[in-house]
Amino acid sequence: MKRSTACAVCGGKRYHYLRNYFPDRHFTSLNRYKEKCFPIKPLMREMMRKGQLTGPPLALMSDTVPEEQLFDTVADPHEIKNLAVDPAHRDALIRMRTALSVWMVETQDQGEFPEPAAVVAPFEKEMHDWFGTPDWYKAKK
Repeated sequence: MKRSTACAVCGGKRYHYLRNYFPDRHFTSLNRYKEKCFPIKPLMREMMRKGQLTGPPLALMSDTVPEEQLFDTVADPHEIKNLAVDPAHRDALIRMRTALSVWMVETQDQGEFPEPAAVVAPFEKEMHDWFGTPDWYKAKK
């Protein structure tokens, strides 16, 4: 999951801004280590399957995430309400978006460019060998 973030980058601590380059890769995406070592992920999948999730937990299990997210960390410390689409926070969104873009240029951040499949393949195999591949993921392929 490629994600770049700006928080204290622009000098403020009120807002947390996220830019998600691959909105289809979110909490529900395969992470073999987390699937094996953090029981919450399989539990949430099971609860989702049974229709037992509501509110923020249900939203977390969405297959996608917005391309941009902006959270007011003072008013919403758990970062539940995405303000990126709220006109009242447009100035903060533009400020944070710009700060992240400048920082990415200054640091030559490569987060927006996916690694070639040939680079990723050996790591995927290694993670499969260590942690296995869950049945739900095998069924998707």
